Amino acid sequence: MKKSQMFLWAFVFLCGSLFPQDAKNIIKPATNFSWDQKYQSYYAFKNIAISDYYELEDALPMRINNDEKEDYLILLTPKALLCPLDDDFDFAMNNFYRRCLVEVISDGSKYVVGKKYNTLISNAAGLGTGYDGIEKYGDGILIKHAKPNGNVYWEINMYFTYEAGTLCLCRIDGIDTNGAAFEREFGNINAENICISDFCE
Repeated sequence: MKKSQMFLWAFVFLCGSLFPQDAKNIIKPATNFSWDQKYQSYYAFKNIAISDYYELEDALPMRINNDEKEDYLILLTPKALLCPLDDDFDFAMNNFYRRCLVEVISDGSKYVVGKKYNTLISNAAGLGTGYDGIEKYGDGILIKHAKPNGNVYWEINMYFTYEAGTLCLCRIDGIDTNGAAFEREFGNINAENICISDFCE
């Protein structure tokens, strides 16, 4: 075997080791639109391969399963949501491009991809939209949204916690469009059943 062939096979083996194709270890692009096909490479978080279609905005350490190893909630944003936007992009933004909250769970000596939540967070951010940040809050997370629009302003804070390994919405509070503060308690609603558009979009 020629040296060039040996180098190629070694490279393929190394790439396979770094970025396994097992669905439990890889996060692929969310769409098949032609302008997304340029995202063909991957980067690593722990041993998870993440398509460079996404930007890793945050990684919050959590205890999701019952072992002693730290798990993570990672926030991924499609790069298509970041300025400048393509001219032909507008029609797809509301329906297809979503910030995605992903569980990265310890599994022995490695990490695996757990549940993905793509309806908890506004699909855009800034003056006219809403997403205003995510942070760790106690044993759970706080997702913040706000919307300034001329003289109109509102904000909503959504508090999630883990109950028996399931991410649940337990409380919201904020300010409504009339400037009045509000608060509402929930009986731990499974986050898979929550859509941010029901609250503030």
